Amino acid sequence: MSNLIEYEDTSDEVRAVYDDIRATRQTEYINNFWKALAQHPPTLRRTWETLKEVMTSPGELDP
Repeated sequence: MSNLIEYEDTSDEVRAVYDDIRATRQTEYINNFWKALAQHPPTLRRTWETLKEVMTSPGELDP
């Protein structure tokens, strides 16, 4: 099992992504998906940037 990276244990690079996730999603919660990806900061950043683009684009998705 991989370690999950908690906010207080992050590097500056990961903390910046976590802060952006929190701001964009308007929550203080960082779920385990992001905490697991934080094991490899470039992958965390790349994945967040891709998903953020989808999340913040206009339009709706049907359930």
